[in-house]
Amino acid sequence: MAFTETWLSETDPDSALEISGFGAPLRLDWDSERVPKLWKQSTIVPLAKCSAPKTLNDFRPVALTSLIMKSFEKIIKEAILLQVEDKLDPLQFAYRAKTHCRSSHQDRHILKFADDSVIVSLLSEDEQDHGPVLSDFVEWCDGSFLHLNVSKTKDMVIDFRRAPPLPTITVIKDTDIELVDQYKYLGVIVDKKLCFEPWVDAVHNLHGDQCSRMKAEL
Repeated sequence: MAFTETWLSETDPDSALEISGFGAPLRLDWDSERVPKLWKQSTIVPLAKCSAPKTLNDFRPVALTSLIMKSFEKIIKEAILLQVEDKLDPLQFAYRAKTHCRSSHQDRHILKFADDSVIVSLLSEDEQDHGPVLSDFVEWCDGSFLHLNVSKTKDMVIDFRRAPPLPTITVIKDTDIELVDQYKYLGVIVDKKLCFEPWVDAVHNLHGDQCSRMKAEL
């Protein structure tokens, strides 16, 4: 099952598919079993993980692939999942919607992106910790055979009161979680005052020279 490189005119009566934004419709040839070579090519771009990368481990490879191929792969994926949904392992989380952990507690939210997870808790005046949402999340990870890297887990308190109380130390599996003033999540540095100055400084240090050259050229 594949797509040919055949393009149709907009008035072709045999056209079976129109894709908004791609211009003319595309003909899908299910019997050709061919995919255009250009659609299968990827450009690997090294993305720096830190402001001053020195080794290969300081870069994350990002593959830039054909948007057209991505769109058709998504269509095919949905069709395949409809046929095999009842045969998938219950611990299969990738490519499946609504299989991640959700919070059932008020003012507690769990954010997940790939293997990065964040628990956001809105605490009232008499609350000092995340409460049962944290133990529920740890139990869900254990039951789903997911390893929770406690050593890399951090805790940050955002409190705008003039005299905030000392924060309670979060404990996961008998390990005290480090309390930090800022944390980098999905490439963005979030600080406890939400002023984002550390993030702006990091971006400036990373791209400052390029921006200066652009201003000089203008």
